[in-house]
Amino acid sequence: MNNKEVKAQIEAVIGKEAFEVNSSKERLNVLKDHGVDKYVYILIADGKIELLGEGTGSRGNVMFPGMGAPAHLKAMPMALVYHTSNDIMRLIIPMEDKEEALLNESTLFAEFNFHNVSLDDKNDILWEKRREQLVAEGVSEADLDSAEGIFDSLLFATGTDIGTYKKLVKRGRRAHTKAAPTIAKIVGGYFTDI
Repeated sequence: MNNKEVKAQIEAVIGKEAFEVNSSKERLNVLKDHGVDKYVYILIADGKIELLGEGTGSRGNVMFPGMGAPAHLKAMPMALVYHTSNDIMRLIIPMEDKEEALLNESTLFAEFNFHNVSLDDKNDILWEKRREQLVAEGVSEADLDSAEGIFDSLLFATGTDIGTYKKLVKRGRRAHTKAAPTIAKIVGGYFTDI
């Protein structure tokens, strides 16, 4: 199944139009056009839903590269998806209220068996795929091994670990400062502040 087919299936399941967006500004315009601030956000990569959530405000910005790393559980996995996927589609589905958003999010979780693989297992798969890419690009195994412990705390973060990491690099903590160039290669510019 390709991304367009997944999008069509999503729309059929919940009976609402899903809007493809490629920036936070486009996301905001869709919401403004519909007079709502609540939405379901979905990132499809290579025919598979990789991110599914609901929220208001900037919650869905985790889907877009070129922004600061948010304190979001899915921030680092999205950077890895971005670098390990060939075809990415980002969708926004405007919702009238929180109840509708939660209902549609849970319907999509069930319909697409989204939780069949745990987030931690998905993170391991993404990390191994990205690690193989970086080695093929010439990043040394030693550098990756050296940064892996610190990167793991970001990949498996509950969100606040990302803010802590940025503070520790800024304050010059040796392990974090030493790992920073390799971590920057891992996320490959997905975030502007890592």
